[in-house]
Amino acid sequence: MKKKYQNQKYKRYSAQRARSEKKARKQTKKRNRGVLTQPKPRRLKKRITVVAPTLFSLTKNPDETIQFFYELEAAFDKSSRDKFVFIDLKSVTEMTSEVIVVLISRIEEEKLRNDRPSYGNVPKSDVARDMLASSGFYDFVTPNIRVKKPSRGAIEKCDDNIVDAAKASQLLDKVSESLKMSIAQEDGHQTTAIECMTNTREHASGSQRSHKGTKKWWFSVYRNPNNKVAQFAFVDLGIGIFASLERHKIQLLANIKAKLGSERRSDVLKELLTVQPAGNGLSPTKRTSTRKGYRGKGLPNIARRNREKQTRRLRIISNDVFADVEKSDYRMLEQEFPGTIICWEHWTTDYEQQYD
Repeated sequence: MKKKYQNQKYKRYSAQRARSEKKARKQTKKRNRGVLTQPKPRRLKKRITVVAPTLFSLTKNPDETIQFFYELEAAFDKSSRDKFVFIDLKSVTEMTSEVIVVLISRIEEEKLRNDRPSYGNVPKSDVARDMLASSGFYDFVTPNIRVKKPSRGAIEKCDDNIVDAAKASQLLDKVSESLKMSIAQEDGHQTTAIECMTNTREHASGSQRSHKGTKKWWFSVYRNPNNKVAQFAFVDLGIGIFASLERHKIQLLANIKAKLGSERRSDVLKELLTVQPAGNGLSPTKRTSTRKGYRGKGLPNIARRNREKQTRRLRIISNDVFADVEKSDYRMLEQEFPGTIICWEHWTTDYEQQYD
C-alpha cells in the first residue's frame, strides 16, 4: 500500500468524501420516491413524408388539398412502430381555417386508432404559422421547432357526436367577446350550426338507425384579427350528402334527377339548396320528427339564411361536389371528399359595406 493512503490527512479526506456521497444518495432517493422510471421510448427509424400544397385550402384549392388527405391516409396505413408520418407544411403560403379542422380530425382519428405519433414542420408564411399555432394543431403534431402561440387571432373548436345547442352558443359567445361584435342566434349562425349537427347525427353514418350519432362532428370558428371577420367551419367525416341520398332517399334523388333532366350531382345539390323538394316529409307548417323548434329543412334552410344575409360566404363540399352558394357556383370535383364540409362567415357592417 502506498504511503500516502496511510496518511491521517488523506484518511480524513476519504471519510468526508464518503459521507458527502452517502448524503447525496439519500437526497436523490428521497427526491425520486414514488416516481416511476420510464423506459426510453423506442427510436423511430424511418419517416413517411406527406407534402401539403402551397395553397392549402379545401374551399380555394379543393382537388389538390383532397389529394393531400388521401396521401396522408395512405401514409397512416403504412406507418408502424418503426415508421412515423411527417407532415411537411414548409411550402404552405396560404391556408384557410376549415382545412386545419379536417387535418386535426384526421390526425386525432389515427391517434385513437393506432396510438402513433405524428410529426411535422411549420409553414414559412407567418399568417399560416399563426393560424396553425392558434388552432391547437401542435397539441396533436410534434413540430420540428419550438412554436409560440400567437396573441392575435384564434381558432375556437369543439367536437362531439350529438346535437348540442349549448356548445354552439358558447362558441359564438367567445367569438363575440373577442371581436367585440354581436353574433347572436337571430343572426342565423347558431341555427345553422345546429342544422349541421343534426344532419350529421341523422345521415353521416350511412347505416341503420341504431348507428345514428356514431359519427363525430367538428365545429370551429377562426377570428380574423385584421378584417373583423369570423369564419365558421363545420366538418363531418361521414359518407357525404350524395352517398346518404343514394342509400336512404333513393326515390327523392330519382325525382330530382327526373325534374332536372340531369344526373350531375352539382345540379342536384343546387336544386336541394334552392327549393324544398317535394316528398321529403317536411313542410313549413309541419313539426319535424324531433319536435324541436330549431329543426327546419336542413340544407335548404341553411342556404335560405345565406340568401337572406344572416350568414355570408356559404360554401359546401361533399363527395365530389363544390358549391359557393352566394356566387351560385356549383361544380364537380376531380377528387371525392368522404364527408361534408360546410363553411360560412360573419361580417361586421364596415366589412360588408366594403365588400358590396
